[in-house]
Amino acid sequence: MKSKDVKTILNLALRLTVIVAAVVLMLATVNAVTKDRIAENNEKSRNEACGALIEGAEFESYDISSLDIDYGDITHFDKSSVAVWRGTKDGALAGWCVEVTGKGYSSDGIGLIVGISADGKTVLGVKCVSSSETSGIGSKVTDESYLSAFADSPTDGVSGIDGVSGATRTSRGVKDGIRAAVACVEAITEGEGVK
Repeated sequence: MKSKDVKTILNLALRLTVIVAAVVLMLATVNAVTKDRIAENNEKSRNEACGALIEGAEFESYDISSLDIDYGDITHFDKSSVAVWRGTKDGALAGWCVEVTGKGYSSDGIGLIVGISADGKTVLGVKCVSSSETSGIGSKVTDESYLSAFADSPTDGVSGIDGVSGATRTSRGVKDGIRAAVACVEAITEGEGVK
């Protein structure tokens, strides 16, 4: 190889390295600037969903790390995404809101907030807080018209609610997300002796 060719290759490699470093720096800067804003927006969205599911309640985070939750055959959800909030009205337990990510067709999953009664026997409602499912097909599962079918249903009847035609995988992700929320609240209410 000629020395001119080596110089050209090294020159191009150096230029590409500088460009990549500049892009990485810009992305890191954008991430640092927007990280807090994104977290605030996610918290606001979650609080609005919880407030809509259990109106007038105040919510506090509930630690589930010490619970032995039996998810059984529930597989289409992200176990690491489960978070619980205890809803109270006038100091009394009003219900539970559980955040969970169901696994649909998209790798990002379907972010759900599931409202469950204080005794853990009724699904009060379901709100979708994030989804990147296919528009027009999988996204139908996140519509209020579908999610409202779960409202005021017994927790043991979630599996019996029909899925959306053409969105079987996404429907299963939503149902398993709701079933995981129910399993979580069952573990809490059994541990606290709630009947």
